[in-house]
Amino acid sequence: MLIARGETRQRERPAARPATSVVDLPDRLALLLVSPLLLLLLLAYLAPLALLIPQSLSAPAVSLAKYTDLATDPLARAVFLRTFRVAAEVTVLVTLLGYPTAYLIWRADPRRGVVLLVLVLFPLWTSVLVRNYAWTALLARNGIVNELLLAAGVIREPLRLLNTELAVLIGMVHVLVPYAILPIYTSLRRIDPLYLQASAILGAPRLETFRRVVLPLSLPGAIAAAVLVFVLSLGFYITPAILGGPQSLMVANLIDKQVNYLLDFGAGAALALVLLALAVALMAAAYRFFDVDRLLREGT
Repeated sequence: MLIARGETRQRERPAARPATSVVDLPDRLALLLVSPLLLLLLLAYLAPLALLIPQSLSAPAVSLAKYTDLATDPLARAVFLRTFRVAAEVTVLVTLLGYPTAYLIWRADPRRGVVLLVLVLFPLWTSVLVRNYAWTALLARNGIVNELLLAAGVIREPLRLLNTELAVLIGMVHVLVPYAILPIYTSLRRIDPLYLQASAILGAPRLETFRRVVLPLSLPGAIAAAVLVFVLSLGFYITPAILGGPQSLMVANLIDKQVNYLLDFGAGAALALVLLALAVALMAAAYRFFDVDRLLREGT
């Protein structure tokens, strides 16, 4: 009888409620939680954008004169082409450098991995301005790079490295490499070690395991890193201003000259809006062409 009563009580006891996760939150509560961030984005991005549009259309009356001037200006076309080309080159170089570094940190033992991760994060604690001025000392005609090449007998006279597009590429890659390593490293850490063990048990060599298991599962992180680096590269100003020259002018520098030197705020606003529109259109096209949405879903 006692056993039967105990069983009856256990049957009557209500089942424990499952723990509520962030995904199970109601839509209204989720919207309330993200509303401060949405408000910040509205104030920080949409409000300045709303001010730029009327500025670009006033010349002095409302017209598209500033945009037509940009379309017919050979300097503006050359600067836009250079900006997107340099951004693409920086994205490729940063991704090629960031992925092996992230992979090395991921495969290292915990202590060594922490040290390597700190070394990756250390440049982020230093001002971009300071890092660019450090490159001026390295790439100058009497800088360390030329001195080493002269001492090794590789060159007979100093090379012109500073104030060139090559110097801009080097500086931008140096600044943006950590922004690629971190997303790729995060994607690698999410890979279940059981997949690697199963691949090893089935007799696959390390290279085959990397090609068939690690690379596909970490591809979303590499895509996120490439997108982030490309978008950041389009708006670079300090590095081209310090390390570049007249032949390596980028859109941000051209906007600065239009606004601060020529006092043509309408042309500066038009340049900024055209750059934004081209970047959004290019990213949307790449998003559809490479099916980024599917890759990101498969990596989560």
